[in-house]
Amino acid sequence: MALPVWGKFFEKLYRDPELRAKYPKEAFEKPDEINIELDCSKMELERKRLLEGREVLF
Repeated sequence: MALPVWGKFFEKLYRDPELRAKYPKEAFEKPDEINIELDCSKMELERKRLLEGREVLF
């Protein structure tokens, strides 16, 4: 869903000379290291552990 919106946004951005000057087509700098958990199943287990014995309001 987001990819078409993202693509249309950048098409318009690169067509506009004023905006193109602000946002040149360059590669992003790669971060040295990512220190966040990306496995959703592990995050769900952690969430359940943290909420154990608590009343869930929503």
